Amino acid sequence: MKQVFFALTFAALVMVSNAYAGKKNQFDFKGVVLGEVATPEFIKRKLGTDCGAGTDGVQVCNGGVTIAQAPAAMNLVIGKTGRVIRILLQFSSDDYGNVEQALSAKFGAPTVHRSVVQNGSGARFDQIQSYWGDDDASVTLHRYAGTVRQSVVYFSTAEDPAMRKPNAAAVNGDL
Repeated sequence: MKQVFFALTFAALVMVSNAYAGKKNQFDFKGVVLGEVATPEFIKRKLGTDCGAGTDGVQVCNGGVTIAQAPAAMNLVIGKTGRVIRILLQFSSDDYGNVEQALSAKFGAPTVHRSVVQNGSGARFDQIQSYWGDDDASVTLHRYAGTVRQSVVYFSTAEDPAMRKPNAAAVNGDL
């Protein structure tokens, strides 16, 4: 009887782990799931920010939100398919530790890359980039972004950089 119980328990565990093994990363910010369908009305209800029409049929939602109780400026993009393809949050680097802790609690241990950045005066600072995800969906946290006073969290799908590539070519050719 014990052998049958253990065999059934093991089989059930294998089935559960196989079900999760094929599941893609699902990252969300306050109930807005990266890669899932969302409307401007849904974003307004969940995050309190308004959306407007962007180029090529995308919706762009900008506004103030909080992350880990820190004030942040948000840029969220709903692609032409109606799916959330980017959530970019900029916040004070003073709040970096709390945000990193909250993201790690929610998404697990990140892959961490350390380097050094330097400001215009020559002062050097330890840069930390934490990464969760894969090629399809990811979250990246930068301790410093642009300045040593600014940190950023970037929720991204594979569609986001592909969407930005044609725009970058147009900007690069404007001189």
